[in-house]
Amino acid sequence: LKSEIARLKIELQNSKLLLHDINDLVLETEIKTDLMRVIADWRRHPQETIKKISFGIPNSIRGIVWQFVTQSVKLKKLNKHLYASLLEMTQNDETVVEAINCDVSRTLPGFGANSVKEIALSNVLKAYSRLDPEVGYCQGMNYIAGILLLFMPEENAFWLF
Repeated sequence: LKSEIARLKIELQNSKLLLHDINDLVLETEIKTDLMRVIADWRRHPQETIKKISFGIPNSIRGIVWQFVTQSVKLKKLNKHLYASLLEMTQNDETVVEAINCDVSRTLPGFGANSVKEIALSNVLKAYSRLDPEVGYCQGMNYIAGILLLFMPEENAFWLF
């Protein structure tokens, strides 16, 4: 950690950033390092992890922490091709696709119509509607999946959703 902080300070001094910017980045690095250490021994110290997380997770590692805590990465590994199969199955389900596409455009307005994020959001929701046909798609799911997509790739968001 000390060598990483020293390297960052030199790098930041060379880029002529202000001292308070350096301190903020060092703090960010310490938080990242600390959280990654706590995550590494989550099973041994779950209460400590919960305590650390309650102070907030830096944006830069938020998606990773969420995936680790929920163990969604394990689900993804156990079901390697399921996401792609579920997406294929939704191609002929016009009713669900229509409802999802109607809501998707309102969920991420800053990204523009048919943006990569909108397509990813639509895909996550379509796949989930096939994974759990009893629930299918419900209005409001789009906001939860949309937030996940701000912090992680499409398929990872699906497995966390």
